[in-house]
Amino acid sequence: MKTSSALTLLACFAFPLELGASGPELFGVIFKSSQPILTEDLPTSVEDPEQLERAIDENSSLMKRISQIKYQIVGRADPSECSDSPCTALALRRAELFQQALIQAGVPSSSFCTPLALGAPWPSEYSPKPEEMIFSRQAIVEPIFDDCTPNNSFKPTLLRKAA
Repeated sequence: MKTSSALTLLACFAFPLELGASGPELFGVIFKSSQPILTEDLPTSVEDPEQLERAIDENSSLMKRISQIKYQIVGRADPSECSDSPCTALALRRAELFQQALIQAGVPSSSFCTPLALGAPWPSEYSPKPEEMIFSRQAIVEPIFDDCTPNNSFKPTLLRKAA
């Protein structure tokens, strides 16, 4: 499906949902630093459990209504939390837990591309302020309009080693 057609379809099916500046809004969740460890569940790993419930409710409602496109859950982790493969594992665990919560809320598993693990969303030379760290400790939902191949329009920031 062409991207412009999918965007039109997404906008048409989203009404009467509240729209953001550019269309329907998909919500992410923010995790506590270095969370979750393997034994922790999603609600105890996030900064705000109420925001988690809202994200699951809003996202699952929209995703069930607009089932013609795929969705990819993207988890992020930054080098201040971990490095190398443990950082990739942390980011992936975040994405997988959020995706599993959406599936438990009724979104068909066939609606999802493989979860993606990414590093911090800023260039390696940038020094984020403490309040900006939330952007690197999250799991978000990305609509995928063409297919689930790695060559879609979403341009991820790769994980980097700790300095």
